[in-house]
Amino acid sequence: TSDLRTAITVTASLFTGGVVTAGADGGSTDVRFTIDNATTGLQTTAGSYAITLVADGSDNNIVYGRYTDAADSNTEKTAFTLSVTDAGELTVTQAVAIAHSNTSSADEAVDLSGKLSLTIEHTDGDGDTASESLAIGAAVSFKDDGPSITALSTNAAGAVTVDETSDLGTAITGTASLFTGGVVSAGADGGSTDVRFTIDNA
Repeated sequence: TSDLRTAITVTASLFTGGVVTAGADGGSTDVRFTIDNATTGLQTTAGSYAITLVADGSDNNIVYGRYTDAADSNTEKTAFTLSVTDAGELTVTQAVAIAHSNTSSADEAVDLSGKLSLTIEHTDGDGDTASESLAIGAAVSFKDDGPSITALSTNAAGAVTVDETSDLGTAITGTASLFTGGVVSAGADGGSTDVRFTIDNA
């Protein structure tokens, strides 16, 4: 509900281990994302646009979840941004609502399992390399945000009484709502509201 467009950063590294022994030639160490499968299987809630993982062009510590907005001249937009520090600390910024298929629950999460890894690579002074990778897609999840409605109470001012003496064949409309309460919080996924009759006993 409250995390859209907010950078969420974990307070611990995504990995343990990964200790680099540089060797006599010294060198440098790089921690970076590796996209294992760009097709995330995720979609935006609005428009049902497929989200694809795209690496940043100049910073291998950043990956974007991108989609093409057909309703906006096929503009490529960002659904979420992932960044990682060399210490393995992950930051996720979600920009738009992501679809969740389980309509019976408003609390489930979808993730990037099998889609993304973290790679540590050391290159020594004469070009020799050593690297290790760790699948971390399951550690990136997006939780659903369902709607809620406050409790309903009968509003006596909304009652309608038809007088058969003079009102037969005449539409009598109340002057107030039948209920109080019923305030809708749509949640991040938006949507529509329907007020309807339910027959409890025909």
